[in-house]
Amino acid sequence: MKPVWETCTKQIPYTVLKPVWETYTKDICYTVMKPVWETRTKTVCYTVMKPVHETRERDVCFTVLKR
Repeated sequence: MKPVWETCTKQIPYTVLKPVWETYTKDICYTVMKPVWETRTKTVCYTVMKPVHETRERDVCFTVLKR
């Protein structure tokens, strides 16, 4: 018996969550004591987790004995 070196590829899928920053704007209209219309802007910040698919390769060495 003698060792024979082989190279093989195996795909291992996985998901990585990546933070994404977004800014949201909302207009608020209301009436005050004197009938005057005003528009105000409010900024709301939040984080959204978005899946990112990646492909990576790595070498794994092992020995197989052939007859």
